[in-house]
Amino acid sequence: LYSTAAAITELLWQIPMSIGVVLFSRSLRWSGAEAQANLPTLLLILRMTLPSAAAAALALIWISEPVISAVYGAPFAQSYLPARWLLPGTVLVALSMLMHFYSAGQGRPEFAIWAFGAGSVVIALLSTALVPTFGLAGAAASTSAGYLVAFLLHSAMFAKAFACQPAQIWLPRRGDVRALSELLLAAPTSRP
Repeated sequence: LYSTAAAITELLWQIPMSIGVVLFSRSLRWSGAEAQANLPTLLLILRMTLPSAAAAALALIWISEPVISAVYGAPFAQSYLPARWLLPGTVLVALSMLMHFYSAGQGRPEFAIWAFGAGSVVIALLSTALVPTFGLAGAAASTSAGYLVAFLLHSAMFAKAFACQPAQIWLPRRGDVRALSELLLAAPTSRP
């Protein structure tokens, strides 16, 4: 049941993962001033990822039970409960993915290692306490808490290394939607 819940919630990672792969390949070529010049665009993408991933998570909360029942069958119907507990952490991992791809492209892959290492410790400790009483929901809540710790640590390391504030990573600003629309409209539709 837990693996079914994880599979459903990890669907939220598909778009950030695709963006991250492109970001990684481009950020490998950026150095110094060029990396700093592209940082505001990355921060914009990060800030817009949070509300869009959160909106997708809310939709999954509403449809997870019928979708799981329809796709996996009645024996897996109860997977919706751990899925709902996993979603908050899954949203935060979407942002961590983007930070990781940029950081790794800039020669700093250790941020993800440290952040998710600490998150894994939190998951293990909380699972030991919560799973015996709360079962799958406790395991999923422990995972979300670990993802939260990983996100906070990753944000702090990212902000320090790239000279920005953590709020610039996750707190949407007035004008972000317009700026993202302009960025998307200005993007080339094909490569030469």
